[in-house]
Amino acid sequence: MTPAGRPRRVHQLLAALAYGDAISNEALAIQGHLRGAGFESDIFAEGVHPRMAGLARPLWQYGEVSSPETICLFHFSIGSAAARLAFHAPDRLVSIYHNITPAEWFLGFHPHLAGLCYHGRRELAAFAPRTELALGDSEYNRRELVAAGYARTGVLPIVLDLASYGRETAPVVRRLFDDGRTNVVFVGRIIPNKKIDDLIRVFALYQRLFDRRSRLLLVGDTRGHEKYYDRLQELLRERHVEEVVFTGQVDDDDLRACYASADLFLCLSEHEGFCVPLLEAMAFRVPVIAYDAGAVRETLRGGGVLLREKEPAVVAALMHRVLTDDALRAHVLKTQAGAMAQVRGTDLRRRHRRQRAAHARRLPRLGPSGGRLRAGAGRGPARRRPAVVGVAAGWSCGCRDPALRAALAADPGPSITPRQARADPPQHHAARVLRGLRPGDGAHLHDRARRARLAARPRGPGAGRQRVQPPGAGGGRLRAHGRAAHLPRLRALRGDAGPRAPA
Repeated sequence: MTPAGRPRRVHQLLAALAYGDAISNEALAIQGHLRGAGFESDIFAEGVHPRMAGLARPLWQYGEVSSPETICLFHFSIGSAAARLAFHAPDRLVSIYHNITPAEWFLGFHPHLAGLCYHGRRELAAFAPRTELALGDSEYNRRELVAAGYARTGVLPIVLDLASYGRETAPVVRRLFDDGRTNVVFVGRIIPNKKIDDLIRVFALYQRLFDRRSRLLLVGDTRGHEKYYDRLQELLRERHVEEVVFTGQVDDDDLRACYASADLFLCLSEHEGFCVPLLEAMAFRVPVIAYDAGAVRETLRGGGVLLREKEPAVVAALMHRVLTDDALRAHVLKTQAGAMAQVRGTDLRRRHRRQRAAHARRLPRLGPSGGRLRAGAGRGPARRRPAVVGVAAGWSCGCRDPALRAALAADPGPSITPRQARADPPQHHAARVLRGLRPGDGAHLHDRARRARLAARPRGPGAGRQRVQPPGAGGGRLRAHGRAAHLPRLRALRGDAGPRAPA
């Protein structure tokens, strides 16, 4: 703590630090701003992409820095072990909400992910009384926080490195796609809520009616969503569509090359909490046509073309107009330039310094339970509490955690599971949702095997008191055994006498 009683340690927790991921990029940008302002700031993640190695610490090491004097910035995007740790740690909690895709989008395609999203949504409400300040990266997300019961909310726009868009692009990709064809581009993961199937239907009609020499570039990762990818391949065969390219995950140079080769950016997604690729396309002066869903209207800021409907014939005709009418195209680009001027402001870094300073002034006035600090409170040496040494074992959604489970049980959650699941007690929803997994869902099988190993362990005094093993010592995954050993200690850090359910 500083003499003024202001915390100087601000660490970030997130489910995964992934390459090419908007949330991960924002976490790194926030870390840079915090360190530049003199704060101690590390990133702790449950999983780290190999290309991001060295940029984040394993989640199990968070106990080394956790204390009531530390501010924890928790990136809320899915149910995870990071959520359990943030809920029980003694730190002052600030949640950054990036939205959680409703689980029904993944039922039938990825049941395990559907379960994580379902419980992530329910955890969002359970975290409300535990969180001192909740920030959405859009006004759309902030309204969801208010609806979930958060008392103190704000908007922290996603930090973008716009200067990087002017760097040199990959020459091989440019030569590959700069061949005289009309390139219609979409950037994002190949998942159901992005409505890639609608993109294919619209493009098939556009190619048949207006431009035979056109190409659809779908730039995004397909791994983990093979069932949806197979469905898209069937659709391509049914519609006899040619020149549709799935690039898979690309690096930054290739991504810039795809934007530089694009003639039009088309987004028909039906759930977006922000949608960074819209800003990226406008930064590259690519005309944008996007369906009005979620935070898309807010992100565009009056730029581009906003669709109220997705009738394929209407969208295909509009694409043709934007691509062939020079006056209309110039007008669209002008509106996008105005939108990007709003994003840039006078200076991006200066704007975020002002926002950071405003939030920093607000935090010290809040006590550990959300109330105002008394005069002089929080100053001087604080009573030392033991460090967090582990995370409670169980599902990554936290349904085995007594305190969090009690909070979730008090809220039946949204009606997004099958009717049979909704009829059961809330704590059984995860099992019902996840039961339909296929053998290819490796993450679920790994978890099932882990639970089987735990069940086979000898019971007896001290049998559950095993240390959390670092990644690499036990299969490279976070291992947290012995709920009976860890939960009392976590509660002691919070000052709880027993299981506690947020009001």
